[in-house]
Amino acid sequence: SFIRLLWHLFDTFNIFSYFKIKKILAKEKPDLVITHNLMGIGFLIPRLIKTMKIKHIHTVHDVQLVTPSGLIVKGEENALSHRFFKMIGYPKLMRYLMGSPDIVISPSKFLFNFYKESNFFSKSKKFVLPNPIKSLLKVEKKASPNLRLIYLGQMHKAKGVLDLIINFKEYTEIVEKLAVEIHKNYKPTVLIGIMRGSEPIIDILSRILKLPIAYIGIQSY
Repeated sequence: SFIRLLWHLFDTFNIFSYFKIKKILAKEKPDLVITHNLMGIGFLIPRLIKTMKIKHIHTVHDVQLVTPSGLIVKGEENALSHRFFKMIGYPKLMRYLMGSPDIVISPSKFLFNFYKESNFFSKSKKFVLPNPIKSLLKVEKKASPNLRLIYLGQMHKAKGVLDLIINFKEYTEIVEKLAVEIHKNYKPTVLIGIMRGSEPIIDILSRILKLPIAYIGIQSY
């Protein structure tokens, strides 16, 4: 929408945040500044850090430097919204404002390759560092004829959860009859852990598609 476009324009050149952070950096005199997604705080910050000659480590989490939403759904790479921001030079502007921090960290090589295609971070040292987890749960594997899949993530089309559900339905229709003939206890199931209170949506989808899906609600990660 037009209002959202105005917000992105303000957010990109947020001079209020710029001068506030400049004052903090001048007072604290840090040896290093670590940044993550800058949407909401302003994209003038990397230039500020460079101007003040402070070491900078930046972590990318999504594709918001190419398209403001930070999400590009597979098969919709050339959607109007993405083409619009590319047409008005949004990626070029972000590339200039971000520059090349001393170090850039990404949770995946895929994300690095994505930004490399758009010529981001050409002079930065790059490290792949997967997202941390609090602890690992050791599960004893038991032989079973059943197929069990688990999805843990946000309930959003871009995450692929709907594709998982639909493809699973197609899989069961094709394979289940043969599988049951091989083993009478065959019961394919999908366990879906949904964050941010979206478990009712999965319940509704499972009822509509008549899928043997269980779900658990996860409040934090």
